[in-house]
Amino acid sequence: MWILNWLGLGGAKEDEAGTIRRIGAALEDLRKKDPVEASRLACFAYLLGRVALADHVLEPAETEQMRKMLGRHSEMDAGQIDLVVEIAASEGEQPTRNDEVIRIFADSSSEAQKLALVDCLFAVAAADKDIGEPEIKEIRHILDGLGLGGAALERVQRRHERFLVIEG
Repeated sequence: MWILNWLGLGGAKEDEAGTIRRIGAALEDLRKKDPVEASRLACFAYLLGRVALADHVLEPAETEQMRKMLGRHSEMDAGQIDLVVEIAASEGEQPTRNDEVIRIFADSSSEAQKLALVDCLFAVAAADKDIGEPEIKEIRHILDGLGLGGAALERVQRRHERFLVIEG
């Protein structure tokens, strides 16, 4: 659980040490320039992974969408993005400390950055052409933690509503 360790939220197991070193190296340049932005980006990646794995299936389209979102919202190169996506996807399977990650992201982000995250969460969820109940539940949990609502959020949701799957 490298992201949680990197954020100072948990200790790494011995077998995770190599992974932590790899991801730490990938983000270290950004961390030196702007530690708050590096932490925000780690949270961003973690939360993308949570939504991508909400239905317990990581589709190739979701992985590709995560890469696109990180490319758009970070200064990492393609190799760093691939590594972050790989790790975020594996982290997303471990739903521990989610609320703390959401809080760190919320505390370090403007409303525009929070809305951008929400747009990215919907884009990842819709990457396989449908947004199911597990993904909606995860997105709602993140939204609650971010304290978002109102007209701006409704606009983000409307952009992705064609992908919503109504289960009955």
